[in-house]
Amino acid sequence: MQVETRYITWVTPFMYANALTTAGVKDAKVMAAAPFQVSGTAALTGIIKSFETATGRKLSEHSKAVAHREMVETSELGQQVGKEKAETIMYRTKKEVLERHVTDPGEIRKIVISIAGDVGVKLSPQDVERITGLMAEIQKLNVNVDHLNKQLESIRGTLDRLTGTTSQARGIMEQLLDFLRAIIERLSRLLS
Repeated sequence: MQVETRYITWVTPFMYANALTTAGVKDAKVMAAAPFQVSGTAALTGIIKSFETATGRKLSEHSKAVAHREMVETSELGQQVGKEKAETIMYRTKKEVLERHVTDPGEIRKIVISIAGDVGVKLSPQDVERITGLMAEIQKLNVNVDHLNKQLESIRGTLDRLTGTTSQARGIMEQLLDFLRAIIERLSRLLS
């Protein structure tokens, strides 16, 4: 799956891909765009409708509802802990629940708390319960974990490359700023 966004300020390409995979969308190239900056949360409905129209394949109403809920939960969690951490918590939790075929809410809850801890996040009891409930619903959809990994692998690789490029550029900028600060500091000492 490939997802690109333009003027979408809150929902990330990975959030779209993760929710679309839950809904049952496969092997899609998605462009979510707006004429001006918007959060992007409403675009999922249009993307799914476009997929159904283009393929002639109707997705289940329940899987679409769960995908929307997943997008909202990830988005809300992202406001609290940051988008990247929210994406990681949701994806890794979903992956583990699906791989291990966990259906017991108590076990799902333990997975949620453990993965959040791995990411360095302490979730509120309400967040844990919401994510646990969502993951129980996703488990009922029988999402194929191999399909999930395949669909999200390419987008995660793209995001990792972009993050690496951004980090490298940030490192160069920091070195340049340090150099300029040193020059300004020397000049100010000379002029004092």
